[in-house]
Amino acid sequence: MTRNWSVALALLGLAACAGGTETPPAIPRTAAVTSASAWSGAEVMVVSPSFTGVDSLPVVTVEGAMAQTRRVSAGTVAVRLPSLPGTYRISVHFHAGDTTLAGTVTTAGGFNGILQGPPNDATMFAWPDPNGATVLDYKSTLLNLSSGATSSLPVADSLADATCLLQGPGPAAGGGVVVGGAPNCLWRVAMPDGSIADSMPSSGDQYAVYFGPGRWLGWANGPGWFSRTSQSFQPIVQWGAPPVVVSAGTDWAVPLHGVGSGGIPVFNTHTMSVAYTIPGINDAGGAFSPQGDTLFLFTRDPTTLYRLLVLRASDGSVLAADSTTVYASEPFMALDPSRPWLYVWGSAGPPSAPVVTVIDRRSMQVVTQLLIPAASWVAPPPNTHTYTLFVDATARRLYLHEEYQSGRILVYDLLP
Repeated sequence: MTRNWSVALALLGLAACAGGTETPPAIPRTAAVTSASAWSGAEVMVVSPSFTGVDSLPVVTVEGAMAQTRRVSAGTVAVRLPSLPGTYRISVHFHAGDTTLAGTVTTAGGFNGILQGPPNDATMFAWPDPNGATVLDYKSTLLNLSSGATSSLPVADSLADATCLLQGPGPAAGGGVVVGGAPNCLWRVAMPDGSIADSMPSSGDQYAVYFGPGRWLGWANGPGWFSRTSQSFQPIVQWGAPPVVVSAGTDWAVPLHGVGSGGIPVFNTHTMSVAYTIPGINDAGGAFSPQGDTLFLFTRDPTTLYRLLVLRASDGSVLAADSTTVYASEPFMALDPSRPWLYVWGSAGPPSAPVVTVIDRRSMQVVTQLLIPAASWVAPPPNTHTYTLFVDATARRLYLHEEYQSGRILVYDLLP
């Protein structure tokens, strides 16, 4: 019996030699995306051991269309996602007939639609409302950005005369500065409960910000910015224009636009005086950190394109600065209070269509650019394009109010 098995094995060995080398079984290739969600238009990472040691990368497709890729490391490839929100399958084509589904990515952050607000051509301000993100326009109309519902400013009937127009934001607790016309020309601080917290003779000034009892920052066309208390009136800088950004706790206030060649003044709201000036800047998009200790400015750099500046709010020390290719004829910016992102309204360079650029404020790097479909964009008339950006951190929405578009508000979804 043993002799018969020996003969059989010998015959098998001879057959193997005669037939050549046996082909080993194919090893399945693997690839995987590293995140199930990402910004629209951003990059997502795909990892595979099969990327290692090859000179040229395999083709990667997103929903069947060839994607832009770049090598990040030996086994990692960055894949550019489409610019509009959606759910996308990412596949790696190692060679003909060898395709691996790396995974599915759901993208968020992108143009959602248009909300038609009340017609107006002036700045809107955030208004506290437990029913969702709400803004107040200059005709004292409240607009709930979540539902689109409108209502009237809840002030007492005796104060809500026909000439009572919103002029600026109120204190940290919410509310807005309302100006009544003759014979009761007053700055009034209208609070969410309908009460009037403070008042001051306004002399017909066109814009005001309220910081606390007897402490105001005002603006009028011609004289420019000035501070006013119950006892004094102090000019700050000639010309300029609203709006102004105010830190949490109302310690600092910064007029952002058209303040002249002397630079942007940073106003101490407790001493009611200019604490310091940021030189070389007369227009900027600005926002304070949620704690109010850091000021972010997006501004034109005369020697390059645009700069993102990060300053210590208390003394103006530059903490970081970086140039970017983002273009904005007039920079407008908002900060996400619950995520590490800044949102800048501009474009990728003239004459490109406008976009919202998402910047990671930790790394100072552009994360993605949120595009507007061509059919939804109407170019602004000359010299009338001004925008206000609102972030709803709860609903994860960005609202962009086009002040020349009769109350039109562009709505963007944000990454959760």
